[in-house]
Amino acid sequence: MPTHYLDEALADFSGYLAIDEVYDGPFCILSVVDNRRYNRLAFRVLDHAPTHKDVRSFLKDFKGQLNKRCLVVRGITTDGSRNCSRVLGWPAARLLGLRRIEV
Repeated sequence: MPTHYLDEALADFSGYLAIDEVYDGPFCILSVVDNRRYNRLAFRVLDHAPTHKDVRSFLKDFKGQLNKRCLVVRGITTDGSRNCSRVLGWPAARLLGLRRIEV
């Protein structure tokens, strides 16, 4: 994960994330956005529907970048769709150390 952009994007990190997946034909884009500052923080393009393993890997890499900067996630927002909740919701919350998700 490139860090130059992240250094700037995380300089005023709010602690609140929006996590989503977007489909474009056979591709899926996983993304994390600072939900208060509207900065895209990270994304990963997949050539298949995301699995739990894909999501864990993506978020684990992102969490590592937060840890390097001593930043803490305070909340996660998803779109609340069935697929989003199944793949991105609680697995993401557990990985990032949260007990509650905003929908």
